[in-house]
Amino acid sequence: EDISKAGNDPPKIDYLDRIRSTHDTGATIDDLERTTKRLKSTVDDLHTCLSAEVQKIDDEERLIRDKLHNLEEKKQRYATEHGIKNVNDIRDDLIEINAGGNIIAVRRG
Repeated sequence: EDISKAGNDPPKIDYLDRIRSTHDTGATIDDLERTTKRLKSTVDDLHTCLSAEVQKIDDEERLIRDKLHNLEEKKQRYATEHGIKNVNDIRDDLIEINAGGNIIAVRRG
């Protein structure tokens, strides 16, 4: 049966029947314990991998923040060296541009 045709719904799966069928296969408590241990091991491995990835992201974020801090320090140092007392107030500066004899005044920011 082709389920890709318009109007046809995919077959429904009764998950409770699947659980019952695995119970009916004769699985023992030992099988259940082995499966539980494998599942726990898999979850623990996934947790370890995710923790390592989160640590990498945290390390990268720290590097970016350090670089930003260094750039802010350089910006302040260069501003002081070149006569701008407070770089944060640069938005209040008035810039006058001579464009072909016409003076145009604009405010930064």
